[in-house]
Amino acid sequence: MPAPDPRPTCLRCLRPLSVCWCADLTPLETRTRVVFLQHPCEARVAIGTARIAHLGLAGSELHEGIDFSSHPRIRELIAQPGTALLFPGPDAVAPDARPSPPETLLVIDGTWPQARKMVSLNPALRALPRIGFVPRKPGNYRIRREPARHCVATVEAVVEVLAAFEQNEERF
Repeated sequence: MPAPDPRPTCLRCLRPLSVCWCADLTPLETRTRVVFLQHPCEARVAIGTARIAHLGLAGSELHEGIDFSSHPRIRELIAQPGTALLFPGPDAVAPDARPSPPETLLVIDGTWPQARKMVSLNPALRALPRIGFVPRKPGNYRIRREPARHCVATVEAVVEVLAAFEQNEERF
């Protein structure tokens, strides 16, 4: 028996056409360039939020991988002054504690174990200034469960950090 035809899929958001949100999405310009580093397993998760955030931010980039040490574009960005990493840690500073927003913000996207592995495998990422924060309110992304109350989905983290950088919560 032949396999059934797959559902028609939007080539932009990779969602089934019946639940595609591209027509309602207007990319937002930001002062900080956001670059998503997505774990390959997370890239296959239909309910992941990095693609939503990427499509919603003009000029953002989405790169898939685990070890970015030989990735030319990521090496270029890491070498530029004004690049920071959104990832918690003892030396992470709150977005509003910086004198100015970074020019480029690298955002790790994956489950917490995947994200920790990505950072541990990339010494250049570990060496970047870090941005960390405690969310003002618990995450509202109900499709997936976060491991702790202070954990939020990638899109929620980016929204919170950009709102702090640009001092404009309403915009984000």
